[in-house]
Amino acid sequence: RVFSSIRMRISQRPTCHKIVKTKNNRYCIISSLGVRNDTQVFTIDGYTGRLLYNAQPGIDLFASEKDAVCALQYPSVIMEYCALVGLLVLGSEVCILGACKVKHTMTFPPQHHCYTITSSKWIRLPLLYTFAPLSKEEKDKLALFHEFKLDNLHYYSETYDLTHRFPNCNSVEDYDEEFVWNQQLRLAFQQCGLEKWCCVLLQGMAEWTETPDPENIRGPAYLGLVTKRSCLNVGARFISRGLNEMHAAGNEYECELLLWTMCNVEKVLEVRWATYVWIRGTAPIHWKSQMNVGEAEIIIPADPFDGVQHYYRRLQK
Repeated sequence: RVFSSIRMRISQRPTCHKIVKTKNNRYCIISSLGVRNDTQVFTIDGYTGRLLYNAQPGIDLFASEKDAVCALQYPSVIMEYCALVGLLVLGSEVCILGACKVKHTMTFPPQHHCYTITSSKWIRLPLLYTFAPLSKEEKDKLALFHEFKLDNLHYYSETYDLTHRFPNCNSVEDYDEEFVWNQQLRLAFQQCGLEKWCCVLLQGMAEWTETPDPENIRGPAYLGLVTKRSCLNVGARFISRGLNEMHAAGNEYECELLLWTMCNVEKVLEVRWATYVWIRGTAPIHWKSQMNVGEAEIIIPADPFDGVQHYYRRLQK
């Protein structure tokens, strides 16, 4: 298949989010997106943890990060992120998760960069008002949540919707929630209309390789592999088996193999491409495993095909 596109403008700066503390003890996020030319300052409300932003030039909207830092009277930097993964208000704290280091692992045609998170970190900021304290059980669950492994297993793009198959013309925010692993963490940004500043995180991999064209006719050929794990039915191997109440198969991945070439034709970029998609996971019927001594026993109910049609209808969408 073939499609044509005008080349995209590549940003001259990397995305940068700085969590800062001002001299009057306010916490702010200074954000400079690579897909924009300006800089925003989001103030974290000291009582509710809500993000405050009014897009007022000289107040929270600036031409550059340097201007924003100057307006805030050179605040102290607590953390610097390449991408914001999410924000949660828990008890008397604001918890922010971000990517400290990322690696460019793939470029979707024509020039949509995909980044894999290689280093991430949570930070916890205190609120001025103490809400109901967390119970011991809640604290234990929060500690486990903070231990969830993110590095080298998750990726995102600032300019392309990775949740739908290639090619698509969706905006980054027009995604399929089935493959988004930080949906709840994004809510704080969505509620303030700032969803563009929080990445859409997928679990899996997106990598590519380049093969030179020995005859130099159309340039090199590119081969890319994209895998994305569904978040509708996840768990350990012997727990997430078959279909659940959402008619989703356990630990299911959608895999896509892409092959494409690019060539300039009359100042327009022509992309010739082919794609192959497959899905892997547990068998999409109702069944489960029960651990016995030395082996796992497979248990199949009386009607294992109940609701299976809903699974296949979702795939057809």
